[in-house]
Amino acid sequence: MLNTINGTFFRLLTQLELIDTREFEFGNSPNYLGLEFSLFVHFRDDRLQFRDLNDLPISLPDEFTPWQPRIQILPLLTTQTIQSQKSIHLNPKNGLITFVYRFSGQLFCISDIWKEPFEKYSCQFWFETELDERLQLTVIRDLRPTEQINKIGNEYEQWPWLLLRFNFCSSKWKKALICEYLPSLMLFVCALLAQWKRRKIQVVVLIGVIICLILLQNILHSKNISSTFSIKLNLMDFWLAGIFVHLISLLSIDLAFPSRRVIIFKQKIIKKRINDNNDIPLESKEIDNELIVVNFE
Repeated sequence: MLNTINGTFFRLLTQLELIDTREFEFGNSPNYLGLEFSLFVHFRDDRLQFRDLNDLPISLPDEFTPWQPRIQILPLLTTQTIQSQKSIHLNPKNGLITFVYRFSGQLFCISDIWKEPFEKYSCQFWFETELDERLQLTVIRDLRPTEQINKIGNEYEQWPWLLLRFNFCSSKWKKALICEYLPSLMLFVCALLAQWKRRKIQVVVLIGVIICLILLQNILHSKNISSTFSIKLNLMDFWLAGIFVHLISLLSIDLAFPSRRVIIFKQKIIKKRINDNNDIPLESKEIDNELIVVNFE
């Protein structure tokens, strides 16, 4: 029995074996988590003690159905994507019955869409029992590879129901950083460097960068056209929109303000040598001033 401040409950000792968790891509968004685990539920029935038999567990056939707890996986969407298999084992010496539930399938995950492709996914589900029963998790065995353990974290809660939660970061950020963020940043840097050149070069470079940015946005949109998240704004949309606004502002400034003019005064100097001796300084006399205006178009 399990005594708490909320009352007394029939305790079902439970063991969890986590076998496999991997990111599962659905469409263009990895919003499903491939999951495989086993749940061992133990309880004792004194009516099933056979002391004359050996201590080896016996697998009970389908014809013999002992009392068993009602375990329901929630939310209901999870029951449609995860399949389960059940087997029953009996230890005849002490009447210990073990229900082995094996689950495998895909678990739906949620995330903050606006952070894409740097979003963090969270998936959870729980086991509900009868009101007077509670699953008490006593042993947790993590049998996953080290790579999965480091990439996909897990948490457990036991009250009011046994809850399992998984968290992992999207792996799309690596490709997005190389194929989307880096090209757009290099285009913006080229537009900034062109501001130190002639006006004609500035305008041509800015128009070319804007066209390239529009093409990049169209490519990204065509890749995500079948995704359910394509109609929602994300971090990539804000990034490209910010660069586009800056480029349009630079182009507007270049077209609105007049071209720069540099005024150079060129003096023609005639030098008259006073003495043939090189040690005596020369005398200089200004004879003409010429004004030169250079326009940078």
